[in-house]
Amino acid sequence: MQNKLKLSAIFISIIFAILPFTAFTANAQTFDLHTPSFGLYCENQNADIHGNVKFIIDENGQAKQYSEYTINGTNKLDFKIPFISNAYDLPQIEIKVNEKAVTGTVGYGKSIFSHNDNFNFNYFYTADISNDLTGTLYTLKTLNERLTVNLKTYGKQIFIYQLPYEHCCQTSNGSYTFSFDNTKTENTYEIYALSGDFETFESNADTVKETLSLKEFIDRKYKELNEYYGNYKNIKADFFYALANSLIDSQTNCEFYDFFIDSITKRRLNAYTYSVGTKELPCKIAFTTSVTVQKNNAFTPIIYLTEQAATGNYNTDYTIELNNKMPFIIESSAKINKQSEYVYTAKNVAGNFYFAFSSTQKPKSIYTRNEKDNLILVIIVILSIAICNLAIAGTAIYLHYKKVKNGNKIKL
Repeated sequence: MQNKLKLSAIFISIIFAILPFTAFTANAQTFDLHTPSFGLYCENQNADIHGNVKFIIDENGQAKQYSEYTINGTNKLDFKIPFISNAYDLPQIEIKVNEKAVTGTVGYGKSIFSHNDNFNFNYFYTADISNDLTGTLYTLKTLNERLTVNLKTYGKQIFIYQLPYEHCCQTSNGSYTFSFDNTKTENTYEIYALSGDFETFESNADTVKETLSLKEFIDRKYKELNEYYGNYKNIKADFFYALANSLIDSQTNCEFYDFFIDSITKRRLNAYTYSVGTKELPCKIAFTTSVTVQKNNAFTPIIYLTEQAATGNYNTDYTIELNNKMPFIIESSAKINKQSEYVYTAKNVAGNFYFAFSSTQKPKSIYTRNEKDNLILVIIVILSIAICNLAIAGTAIYLHYKKVKNGNKIKL
């Protein structure tokens, strides 16, 4: 009997323990793909800069960013306007210095895989490559079903390779061994040394050796893949020049598919770069760009978020202009002042900045039960406990009656 009572107590405890989680715990709620806008980046982090940024959100949920930065100084300064995009869809950013239009040079950066606020603005690669940078292309035509390649690099020499699925061994002295089985006869493969020639190169395939500048090699492959690149807009050979500079800087070998195919669809931290000379300082730098509005479908109505990642140690004044469909700012990383029905401001903001907005002041999580649902749940739990107690009481009465009856039989 005591064991049954203990089990009942445990059952009741479990119900009460589960109750608050069932009623109130929400699932993880996140916004769409993390894509902030960026402020103006200056390589001289001690430069005297102050920013004014205005976000205008239209009724369709599209956003524009109008930025103006005041820069004081006397020495030449190098600037970057970072943005996140892939190689075939670079944003159009209008840049003006002292109200005169300037054209920035595109700098391609590292690929971005996930949410990360630790952006590095020091690694952007341009299309500037020297025509004197000459390498060696090895073209291999298989003679049988097995292909072997043995090569040794000079120092920090790197290469781009187009080979079947490989087994690769690298020794400490820069030697590589590739071996392949089940290759088709007369298939063609390539290995290109980006600088000079390999120290040694051996293969059981029919081998043709050719001296090509890095630019010639990229231009040839770009032309061969021109029909494929036609599926995307604005893919230029300049991107691959910049990517080659990135490989040289990082001393990384690269597979052909990764370099010429997969690279164009990766999201990257890129930038427009330009300089302001001493005669133009002090100056005002202004630019306009579209901004990603992120959605969170875990609320009803949906809530939206726009953010700007900090790029320097200066303060920025923000103005936010909403609309009659989405007029409410419901959260922000800085103190927000309401100026009119749809206009809000935040002054002297340092660091990252974001604001969330919606069509109502208090959106509700779709994972949280309302009061009626909670009341029903409580009633169900109470009834469950009552039924459990009745069952225990009934069992106890039955056992007691049976015990008394058996005792009377023994006395007779």
